[in-house]
Amino acid sequence: MKLDDHASGGVQITRGGDMTKAIAAMLTCILLGVFPACNQTPPGKDANHKTGDGVDDPGNGNGGDVARSVVEIVKDPLAKTVLGYMANPRTIAESGASGTNVAYESGQPGPLTRFDVADQRHCWQATARGIAEDDISYIERGIKAIDYAFAHQEAAGNFGQSRWFETMGFLESAVRSYALIEDSKYRDDYLPELETYLDGMKAATEWLVRTKDEEFSADWEHAPDYLNAVAGTAVTFELMGLIAENGDWTQRGKDFIDLILSNQWENGVFPEAGGYDSSYQAVTLWHLMIYLLYSRDEELNDRLRPALELGWEWELSRITSEGEVVTDGNARTGPEGEVWRGRRKVVNYPEVLMSLVYWSHVSNDEEVRDLADKVHDYALELYRQGRG
Repeated sequence: MKLDDHASGGVQITRGGDMTKAIAAMLTCILLGVFPACNQTPPGKDANHKTGDGVDDPGNGNGGDVARSVVEIVKDPLAKTVLGYMANPRTIAESGASGTNVAYESGQPGPLTRFDVADQRHCWQATARGIAEDDISYIERGIKAIDYAFAHQEAAGNFGQSRWFETMGFLESAVRSYALIEDSKYRDDYLPELETYLDGMKAATEWLVRTKDEEFSADWEHAPDYLNAVAGTAVTFELMGLIAENGDWTQRGKDFIDLILSNQWENGVFPEAGGYDSSYQAVTLWHLMIYLLYSRDEELNDRLRPALELGWEWELSRITSEGEVVTDGNARTGPEGEVWRGRRKVVNYPEVLMSLVYWSHVSNDEEVRDLADKVHDYALELYRQGRG
């Protein structure tokens, strides 16, 4: 079993009104198998620490150069565009079912014949879009997706037959949604509702801790070769540790970061399946930026920053001046990429774009932001040519 069957499913996005309907339809189909991510200032800060936008002061000990709020970043025009396609109205049904669970709920043919909690991870996409656009209908749709997932949670903390990394994928998105709402101007309106799910989040975290070694040790033997999944796990435990004030969970998040840093190649690559991959590299970098923006461990952050810089140096070398993400030699995506749910894995342009936008804010690099626009335009042209 791959550690992250739900990552880098090969979505691409577009900006502009004339192509909206056609491309949104394509994105809806492909988005049934995509993995999101983002960042925020630390949950649980004093509510009086606000910026002008009603966002908590991101003074989390990680230094002024990376003191950014996720609310600020998701309001970046390009980030808003990407979220607009990631969280279109058809991504989450009125019931709260998301992704393949929509077909499963209705009894229609689909890629799975069971409930998969990982597909409820679209909750973060919807929540982020709602905050970015100041549209509460998307915030409420994101909360519905969270509610739908927890309606399937069992007493032990698991979600039916959903596997370890499927559970972790949903929990990461749910806890990021919590953190995003907590640090937004919608805190008073929606945080009390999200707090009703905290016991479920804690139970899911405890299940992940309890079963990691008991039931999924074989997966973890291969963890160094799937670092994007490990990075998502680190974010999950960091945020749950902060919100629940659980030092053991926070330490587990740090241990996962140590595992990632110790396996980074000298040229900056975070390996996937024994090789490099320009799409998954961006996903790993995105998660590491999320972790950095939340982390209060300055010693760890000091080691994480140069790893990010080196990782981005390699990733940027795989992006042409025209905006193409080069796939030559990729281990998992591209013309010879893995097949997942009947689809060939290609470059996940939305996640590459979001990662570029985050790095432009974290590094204050305008050239990176300009490159992100070119990547966006290249992805749009792929769809126009039917190659996306």
